[in-house]
Amino acid sequence: MKLKEPKVFTLDQAKQTLPLVKSIVSDIIESSQVLKELDEKIPLIKNLSERKKSIFQREFMKKQNLECLQEISCVGCHVKDPKLGIIGYYWDRGDGVIAELTWQNGDEDIYYWNELGKDKLYPLEKKNKKEIS
Repeated sequence: MKLKEPKVFTLDQAKQTLPLVKSIVSDIIESSQVLKELDEKIPLIKNLSERKKSIFQREFMKKQNLECLQEISCVGCHVKDPKLGIIGYYWDRGDGVIAELTWQNGDEDIYYWNELGKDKLYPLEKKNKKEIS
């Protein structure tokens, strides 16, 4: 199996994906919440037909969640935290260094970046003004 080369975005390219990414992330968060509730509920269900129905619903939600994760991958970004809806984009900073743009569900725009492999976030406006897009 050949590994897919990761997509590297400019800031403008990443921002252009946000309407679609926001919609997909909303679905991921919703399906993750339903899965969590079903995982807690299923062991407590005594009625066999109700339990089967809930298990079927859980499998459907798992499939839906996986499809959403695949959609995010097709866009070229990646899910950093499905519960919080944090998305990462590999980013060419313009100085020969690849970093990561970070967007979180609920944010209107992409406000932060981080060095690859590091957790510390930096505000975009504080990055050297050389080239942000």
